Amino acid sequence: MSWLHAAIGLGVWALLAWGISRLDWKRPLKLLVSGTLLGLGLMVWAYMAPQPNVRVEVVQLRRLPSSAQPGLVEFVVRNSGEDAAIVVDAVAHLAPLFLNAADLVRANVDEDLAGRLERAKPVPASGTIAVASGQTAVIDTPLPFSERVWEYSRGQLTVLVAARIRYRDRLFNRERLFCQYMNPRSNEWRSCPFMND
Repeated sequence: MSWLHAAIGLGVWALLAWGISRLDWKRPLKLLVSGTLLGLGLMVWAYMAPQPNVRVEVVQLRRLPSSAQPGLVEFVVRNSGEDAAIVVDAVAHLAPLFLNAADLVRANVDEDLAGRLERAKPVPASGTIAVASGQTAVIDTPLPFSERVWEYSRGQLTVLVAARIRYRDRLFNRERLFCQYMNPRSNEWRSCPFMND
């Protein structure tokens, strides 16, 4: 279907180029106008053709960390557009108690998470995860052990999860950022006031 859009766009550009060549203009001006129209046509094709539409749908805390094994945070990535091949950098960690978004902003959590995302290992380690149109992929993110993990059940810690999802559309490499947090007092995942595209 996308190649049909490309063929139609190329046909329109060819007609425009032919029409411009029939005008009584000097050659450099004709080339400039034709090149500009081709560039605009490519931009319109890139934005009008079907694209992947990747977003995080569900986040779940599967288990808290222990001294024997790390915890596990799982999130579901849904693609509601064209087929996509994604690579995910994801981090999860236990942080001090944050009751609301203002607490996260005051503590400059966005800088800490950005640094953690830069150091995160991509999932998968090599290659990509294929997510067909209308399908989902489950991403497991380890939650590292903390000596303060027992404070979570007392409602004194927050679980933070952030991810960078990279994929390619028709012409460009795209990136979606995602961040959510949860504590036992609210017992629900809430979006961070940053890193959410």
